[in-house]
Amino acid sequence: MKVFILLAVVIGYVAAESCRADGDCRHTQCDSTSQLHCIQGLCTCTQASDYSCTSLNDCLNLASWDCQRDRRHCIDGRCRCTRF
Repeated sequence: MKVFILLAVVIGYVAAESCRADGDCRHTQCDSTSQLHCIQGLCTCTQASDYSCTSLNDCLNLASWDCQRDRRHCIDGRCRCTRF
């Protein structure tokens, strides 16, 4: 069972769509509640929050936001939570 899970993770990582900019993402699909962004070279669906930001630290300092710290990003002036 552990081998199957590890294999699934490896296949998912290899199959992930790489990018340099949002426009490079052609195959990744997001649902209607999220937007597509290129984050750290991978096409990623993100959910916008009601919080504005000028840097990642603004998003990291939010205590009341229900998003894990390692999934927080500041994109286009909005704090966003990745959906990995």
